[in-house]
Amino acid sequence: MTDILFFECRRLLKKFSTWLFFISFLLLGYMAISRAAHGSGLLYRVAREGEGLLMADSPFMIMAMVSFLYYMLTLVVATLFASLANRDDQHHHREIYFSLPLSKFDYLAGRFLSGVLVSSFIASGMLIGASLAGYSAGEMGHRFCHPGSMAYWGPFLGFILPTVPPIYSL
Repeated sequence: MTDILFFECRRLLKKFSTWLFFISFLLLGYMAISRAAHGSGLLYRVAREGEGLLMADSPFMIMAMVSFLYYMLTLVVATLFASLANRDDQHHHREIYFSLPLSKFDYLAGRFLSGVLVSSFIASGMLIGASLAGYSAGEMGHRFCHPGSMAYWGPFLGFILPTVPPIYSL
């Protein structure tokens, strides 16, 4: 199983689309938090609806950004799964894989876990972008509270990581 896992992860990390998705989510996370700090954008409107003005990188704003961008992440997960599911049929690799001493469980588990790991890597781009926005605030530094790293990785560990495998298995 680990051979298939490492092979698929290497193959997916060599693809241009994986890095394009990662950079896209990095930029979306950066833009969402920096636009909220500058007083415009969707997250700024969410912050104004509450009682008072929230800091641009408060845990509430980070979770709001993650929940908005998660809808786009489901499309990315679907494209990754489609490429993994259809590649063997397109290139006739199925006969080669199953002629090796490899069980079907190891084959499917390696494929599944590699897709989950690469999807989690792409999803981490939005949180890395959000944390970069807090450190490159410039003159808008007074609108950032600079929470700890758990404010960024809490939504990742509590929201994204538990929900990516069920979406991926659909």
